[in-house]
Amino acid sequence: MLTHTSGLRQRYAADGILDRNAAQQSLLAASLQSKPGEAFSYANDNYNLLAIILEIQSGVPYEEFLRTEIFAPASMKNSGFWGMPVEEISCVPEVAAPPGQSVSGSNWGFRGATGMRASVHDLFAFVQALQGEAILSNESVDMLMGNHLQLASGTEIGFNWFGERNEDGLYSKSSRGNESFGANAVIYLYPDRDLTIITATNAGPAETGDGPVEGWSRKTMRRWPPFSWKTSSLGLRIGAISERLPNTPEAGPDQALNPLASGVCADFHVGALQSG
Repeated sequence: MLTHTSGLRQRYAADGILDRNAAQQSLLAASLQSKPGEAFSYANDNYNLLAIILEIQSGVPYEEFLRTEIFAPASMKNSGFWGMPVEEISCVPEVAAPPGQSVSGSNWGFRGATGMRASVHDLFAFVQALQGEAILSNESVDMLMGNHLQLASGTEIGFNWFGERNEDGLYSKSSRGNESFGANAVIYLYPDRDLTIITATNAGPAETGDGPVEGWSRKTMRRWPPFSWKTSSLGLRIGAISERLPNTPEAGPDQALNPLASGVCADFHVGALQSG
């Protein structure tokens, strides 16, 4: 499940389900599309099921576990969850098109695979916490971001982190999240340059393309200077938000990014965090 090789299909089987046992039954109801470990197929259902396992094994609610084990030690002060009181975070995103009532509240379809709000500052704090062993040991971070599988395209598959080289040979690790109603965020780590780039928008369309980091994230990265520049110990936090009204779904990243805005909340897929 951690590497999307479980054989589970992308069915969004837990969406809208409030009861944990019912969500588990729904996630496990369909036949597998391949044998476990046989093929890579990106599916949110993997991480929905992992969130259920985490809650059962820890004995505490999923959101409480993340607040205690990740938010607090990483000093993530502007992060929260869908369906929770907005007072718990100081910024609430305005998205291109508000989500429907069936998916806007807290439910098992938005635990594990999505359902978080976080500012770009908090996402950078998350990266720093990973690099500084504040939430995981170095050995566990290596497992989190390691190359467990390589696709024919050359993309390396970690625990929802993806490694690849661009056309200039520059190596990156990335993780991202997106929703069709506008919320998008992506983290790029360039270990050879000691460079972190985080972008977020609440007005972009859903990802497009065949790969795990195609579409919006690619368009966003093409807006910034080429990486032939020498960088050292630089953490670049870019909050991108639409300059259009929040109810204009046609506002896309090519027309609506404002790189000067910061502290923007956006949906973000957390990935798997193995305690070390």
